[in-house]
Amino acid sequence: MSIDVIFLRHGNDDAKGPEDEESSLTNEGICQIERVARNLRETKLSAVYASPLLRTIETGEIVCKTLGIKRPIVLDWRLCYRNKNSPLEEFVNGYNNAIAKISSYKDLRTERTVQLDWVQVWPRKAKEIQDNVLDFMKEISEIFEPGSIILAVSHGGVIEVASPFPFEKTPKKGEGLIFHFCKGKIRGVCQL
Repeated sequence: MSIDVIFLRHGNDDAKGPEDEESSLTNEGICQIERVARNLRETKLSAVYASPLLRTIETGEIVCKTLGIKRPIVLDWRLCYRNKNSPLEEFVNGYNNAIAKISSYKDLRTERTVQLDWVQVWPRKAKEIQDNVLDFMKEISEIFEPGSIILAVSHGGVIEVASPFPFEKTPKKGEGLIFHFCKGKIRGVCQL
């Protein structure tokens, strides 16, 4: 049984950092996602999932509206940086400790130029993210028919860490990767 999951990074937002759960898409972010959705018009999506953060929900809603999808978006914590059982304070402390390990770090709240390399600075979190995404993909592969295409709206770090294969560049906001999932494993990844 194989399915394809399009992991789409949310559009540009007004977040102060990954721990900002209430940030929403900017006008630029809305336009980015409308363009991506128009490019997906020929794709027959079986379902749309999103991390339960506002910016990913808004991204999913724009895709659904643009494509005329009437089904509700399914929210799933496994598409997020932290799971539903870990308090925000614990995540923020871990995130700040990881940031402290980056020697060239510039405050993400003022300069959004530094990409956090989860695997190097916070290996336990990277493993948790990988396990969460693999668990998510196993579950949806049991729910949907072989050949189904699922859209999963997530975050840059989650998408980057989830891929077992190296790729040319980390997806920018409004970009994504297609994961081919077959027989319990991610068998291939390509740029959207």
